[in-house]
Amino acid sequence: MKKAMICLVLALTAGYTIAGPVNLHLINNDAKWAMHLDLAKARQTVAGKLLSLKADSKYPEEASEAVTEFEKYAGQGAAKLVEGITIFSTSEKPRSGIAILSGRLDQQFIDQQLKSEGLELTKYDGKNLYTKQNEDKGGVAFANKDLIVLGSDIEMLKRALDAISGKTPNAGSGDGLPALRNWEQGTFFGLDFDDLTPMRNVKPDADFLKSPEQMSFSAGEADGKLSLWANVRTPDPQRAMKIKQIAQGLVALAAIKTSELPELADMVESVQVWSQGSNVSASFDYPAQKLVELAAKYVTMHQEKIDCQIELSVEVEPKKPDEGSETNNE
Repeated sequence: MKKAMICLVLALTAGYTIAGPVNLHLINNDAKWAMHLDLAKARQTVAGKLLSLKADSKYPEEASEAVTEFEKYAGQGAAKLVEGITIFSTSEKPRSGIAILSGRLDQQFIDQQLKSEGLELTKYDGKNLYTKQNEDKGGVAFANKDLIVLGSDIEMLKRALDAISGKTPNAGSGDGLPALRNWEQGTFFGLDFDDLTPMRNVKPDADFLKSPEQMSFSAGEADGKLSLWANVRTPDPQRAMKIKQIAQGLVALAAIKTSELPELADMVESVQVWSQGSNVSASFDYPAQKLVELAAKYVTMHQEKIDCQIELSVEVEPKKPDEGSETNNE
């Protein structure tokens, strides 16, 4: 099951998936974090080319294998039929959560494949639910004919189904997840941490996670510009001011280091950091086409540097003297 979920995410991020805008009604109201990626919109933007630039050059085989593995479970061409993916978790445990796919996938084919992998079919609230026999390692459920839900935990999976069916509150009726809730035209990625406990459990010694109460990130492209936005909410204005000063110091340091590189200096100048009350925000707006061209240039330079290092590291076997030649000078 874990392998299937990993392959699923790789396939959707590496392939040619059609994604849709975020739907808060699919997310539990008590989600500690949630993210949505609109892949179709991302690939239509210049920024999407930037995202695929590295993936195509570094992970071509992995991406192809991921699509193949996903379609093994979902059917040939299934990656093209997925319309959206949303991932969230209601647990404080790291590496646990729910992945929701919307699209007209062949559920009959998926049913056969899941059974062949040893998953047992049961019913929950009239919905097909597939779990590993005698194991509590997550499962897969068909919420309706266009919605498939994958969960790392059975109880979390059932609660997700309850929220989707309207039996329990969903995020659409709440006020959290600001990046997803304020999804603007042109946005293709949003990530919210309403509770940072899962992150702190992964990195308990990370200083940057000790002060924030909430964190949000989003990315989009409009009018030819790539826009990145981040917000951190702290317990009080004093801590917000401290975080702002640290962030502005890092930007100033970057400006000094890139002062003799006009292209990079121009990018650093596009970063803005400010605070208001207990919130610290940062934004980055830059011409998308220029960013892609700059990234392509530095990727090429980096690859040429690696090739040069490989060439220099090759040991040349010393040339042996010809037989009969004098080896000592008398």
